Amino acid sequence: MILAAVKRFGKPLFDRKVPFQCRSLVGGNTPANKRKAMKLSDFTALCFDMDFTMVNYNLDNFMPFIYQITADYLIDVKGYSSSLRVFEANDAHFMRRGLVLDKRTHCVIDITSNGGIRAAYRGTKRLSNGEIFYHYPDGAWPEFQRFSENFDCENNKPLHEVPYFIFDSVFVSPTVPLLMKQLDIIFTDNHRVDSQCRNFYVDLIASFVHNFNPDNNAGSYFPSIERHIDMYILKASTELRNKLLALREGGTKVILITASDIPYTELLMTHSYGKDWRSFFDLVCCKARKPGFFSTTAYRRPFFRDGIVVEELTGGGTYMEGHWTKVDKWVRHNSSKPGRIAYIGDSFKSDIIPTKVATSWDILAVVLEGKLMHVAACEHKKSRPETIGWSSFFGERNDPSMYAGRLFELADLTLTDVEELTLLGVDQEMPTNKTGNSFTFSPF
Repeated sequence: MILAAVKRFGKPLFDRKVPFQCRSLVGGNTPANKRKAMKLSDFTALCFDMDFTMVNYNLDNFMPFIYQITADYLIDVKGYSSSLRVFEANDAHFMRRGLVLDKRTHCVIDITSNGGIRAAYRGTKRLSNGEIFYHYPDGAWPEFQRFSENFDCENNKPLHEVPYFIFDSVFVSPTVPLLMKQLDIIFTDNHRVDSQCRNFYVDLIASFVHNFNPDNNAGSYFPSIERHIDMYILKASTELRNKLLALREGGTKVILITASDIPYTELLMTHSYGKDWRSFFDLVCCKARKPGFFSTTAYRRPFFRDGIVVEELTGGGTYMEGHWTKVDKWVRHNSSKPGRIAYIGDSFKSDIIPTKVATSWDILAVVLEGKLMHVAACEHKKSRPETIGWSSFFGERNDPSMYAGRLFELADLTLTDVEELTLLGVDQEMPTNKTGNSFTFSPF
């Protein structure tokens, strides 16, 4: 039922093969940056995240799957209406990173880089400008300043401690339409609305904890991925595998740093790169517990190998947990060439912000929305009214979204897909995000 609904759009909604040309995505002034271009040869080490970076997901199947397992938990365990289980064609238009659930107004809002509210829904009803000003008299999100100042830590707190929830990853953004439908039910019932909403928010978070807990055999996520891995996980290209080997042969250290545990890493990397996947890396670090891997004190974050604390990294094998400073030290000790270290990842909370704020490394951000943007612009405006769904993740020219604005500020370089590295020669210049007043994707 879910896949049939997605296919009614004609072309896939999430098409990773659509070419994306270099263009201005959002405007605005950018901070000065002396390095206006980068080359792969600048780096003595490239450190990669796994999910949505080294491993690409089939989003046509994956995002409806996340919706489904969340609905199953809420219905079967928490007793919510079975109507939530139905995935409808328009639901895909509401699945977007960077949206905010305001728990005080029970609105889902799209926020600009200066805190203004671009669009808002209360349930599945899109609010008019007048209705937005009723809930937000200043036309702005009241929590924006606090959120901006605590961007890297607020969303780590328990749900009851902050008055909002950020749909900041592809693991949770597919549940936005499910949330909106349940709010419709609550508003229609019109009985103890605040209490019902608060209870649902807690249950929604409980569904994430249940499904994404690797130690929980009752959760639906990991068993389903393992059983149907061909549906959800894409294979890396031969060109990317060859590129990783060429980088290593050229003296660049290639390192995998993932928050996933060893069994899940083994599963996905074997499927994507083959049984010899470790041969593409000089160092493998699992269960890194990001963002703490980057931001907490080093002595509190030792590395483990086979359950034993490791004082110094020696290369080879698989390590667990740890701290970026130990990786940095190992690279400096063992590299055959000088240069910078870069971390390549997709998550704002776990990769981009802590790397930029707490380390001396560069951050190359993988922004999968760059691939989706072309599809949305070329195909789906024809298939839906402008009033259905959200605008682009990036916002509008000269008025970027909250997340895109932050990305523009922090990331040194943006890629739509790690596969783009295969198009680069080691000495080919890649324009950074600080080359002018446009948000560029490299290397296109």
